[in-house]
Amino acid sequence: EKPEYELRYRLIKSKALRDGFNIPNDALDFVAQNINSNFRELEGAYNKIKNYLLITNEIPTNESIVMIYLILI
Repeated sequence: EKPEYELRYRLIKSKALRDGFNIPNDALDFVAQNINSNFRELEGAYNKIKNYLLITNEIPTNESIVMIYLILI
């Protein structure tokens, strides 16, 4: 069963806050809208984004999150 959008959005936002990432709301919305199959895939996508940001030391922006999504996910 697919999780509702609001739940997906809250999950990824809470993980970002927990990990100290100030990801713009539009970027969180983009991820929550595009990964809607299940929580494992959403968590996997978040981990890929998080790891990319950690490795590159990049500041999360709408553009960088979309770029990471398109490249890695």
